[in-house]
Amino acid sequence: MTTELHDKNLSASGPNTSIDRAKNNQLLNQLEQELVDRFPAVECPVIHRFTPGMYSREIMMPAGSLITSKIHRTEHQFVVLSGLCRVYNAEDDSFLELSAGHVGVTYPGTRRVLYMLEDTRWVTFHPTQLTNLTDIESELIEPHDIPTKAALENT
Repeated sequence: MTTELHDKNLSASGPNTSIDRAKNNQLLNQLEQELVDRFPAVECPVIHRFTPGMYSREIMMPAGSLITSKIHRTEHQFVVLSGLCRVYNAEDDSFLELSAGHVGVTYPGTRRVLYMLEDTRWVTFHPTQLTNLTDIESELIEPHDIPTKAALENT
């Protein structure tokens, strides 16, 4: 069963949040580092789609994976196309279950932690005239280096 989220913000930022964003990002950075240190990377295929004035990004995340998201710059809609996942809600330090058919809004500054209970397909929709992925990422995502084992081995 999907939790109703009309007024809940599934992020560390949003219109009604009291979360210390810097502290939350520091904790998520530590989590990302632990994931890189302890577990093999998870393959999450992404499909990019373009229509006039709109870019959508669909990601498939396998069951059993723990995922940290990028830091979003813009407010935009998302849809859980299939599957079931738990999403960390920093506002009240809880996890909410989202299942296929859920439609939500991402706010600027959002950075999520998700645990996939089933293979999950998630799509985001972004109004933009851009079609170059590097340019789109610069417009939509805050810079953040996610650690990789290769990067760690070269330091």
